Amino acid sequence: MRFDWLTFDEGYGSKRPLLTRLSLVGQKFGAAVPVHFAVQVRDGTPAQRAAALRTAQDAQRGQRFRVGNRTRAAPGWRAARVPVRGAEQE
Repeated sequence: MRFDWLTFDEGYGSKRPLLTRLSLVGQKFGAAVPVHFAVQVRDGTPAQRAAALRTAQDAQRGQRFRVGNRTRAAPGWRAARVPVRGAEQE
């Protein structure tokens, strides 16, 4: 089964195996991650906190998305994306 998009909060966004599997199968998703979540922009670069990559202002200037809804007006949201990989950590 494939969905147009999956979205979820930091509870699921902190689960590395879930994020990895979704990425491997090509499933598009938007996930909140904990601010302390360690990520790498490219292999071999130092790990940094996810919160250091984008600010709320970046998201406000980001791309506008609208997710269709058949029963009420489609909600809109803005997001700025940065492709990252979870940094190896304990």
